[in-house]
Amino acid sequence: PVLPAPLVRTWRQLLRDRLRFVIQQTSRLCDPLYWLSLRRAGFIAVISRDMAATFPFKRLAAGRLDVHTAIGVEALPAVPASGAPGSARGLRVVSMGKLIPIKGFHLAIPAFARLHRDFPDSRLTIVGDGPDRGALGALVRDLGLDGAVTFAGWLPRESALQALRTADVL
Repeated sequence: PVLPAPLVRTWRQLLRDRLRFVIQQTSRLCDPLYWLSLRRAGFIAVISRDMAATFPFKRLAAGRLDVHTAIGVEALPAVPASGAPGSARGLRVVSMGKLIPIKGFHLAIPAFARLHRDFPDSRLTIVGDGPDRGALGALVRDLGLDGAVTFAGWLPRESALQALRTADVL
């Protein structure tokens, strides 16, 4: 999908994303194997309702299409009553994954900045590591979120699941 325009910081980044999207879509629609796969697939998973509503999925995949966000958690962790949004500890947001461009942390941080303006006690914890760590840290500093965003780094599975249990928002 395309990047949400309000979260893109420069017109150059927005133009590059729109160009990427057009090239990607054109390449896909011109690929006969894509059409064959679409026709023969018994089940098709997409990452959002927006994708499900686009051509060719909406017309050619009816009844075989499901939205699956691809979040790798077996079950949603229960949030303790003390962690309810609006509690004294503030809203807790957790974002988890490898720190690479396709994962969208460069969008999650500006989105959190907007939330943080309305809820100054909110906190974002980023669990994971990767090559974009430095650039994301600079983005946090540029947006004035130094005290509100924590980079937890890579965590063992049980610790990562515990981080999810303490979150109000994933």
